[in-house]
Amino acid sequence: MMLQYFSRQFYWLLFIAVFALTLLWIINHPSDRQSIRLHNNMMAMTTMAFQEAIVFTHMKYHASANRTGAILDLVQLDHHNIDFNQHGFPVGTDHTESSVILPITTRNCRQLWIALLQPMSPMLQPDPYASLKAEAINGKCVFTSLNSPSTKITYSPVSGRVAMNTRN
Repeated sequence: MMLQYFSRQFYWLLFIAVFALTLLWIINHPSDRQSIRLHNNMMAMTTMAFQEAIVFTHMKYHASANRTGAILDLVQLDHHNIDFNQHGFPVGTDHTESSVILPITTRNCRQLWIALLQPMSPMLQPDPYASLKAEAINGKCVFTSLNSPSTKITYSPVSGRVAMNTRN
């Protein structure tokens, strides 16, 4: 009789412990919806930071010279010399006099990302901790999220526009 009493007590205690652990796990681990929302917030903040860096360098272009047209090595940020196109927007860090008028390449996009946002930016592929992939598509830099490939940050060096897209 006493053994049955303790065995029932044990099962109730086990049931309560499992319930409590499940409840703690639910509270401490975000749902998929929360993870997506947090990721989108991180992408939005990164988009704003990149846009501010583009605006800053564009203003520096106009403040630094009474010249127009493409200028090489005008602004130095963290040991990176920023090159500008004929519109006054940054296009990379290692151009030549003739290459600055050519369409932007994936390499240029990576250079801009690193020069304008380091050290606090999300990492780009091929880094093992990368969260974004950089590529040049139709004259624009496109930074695609590896966690959510439909989320992209685009930069147009012609207009200086930076935008976050959440569709294909």
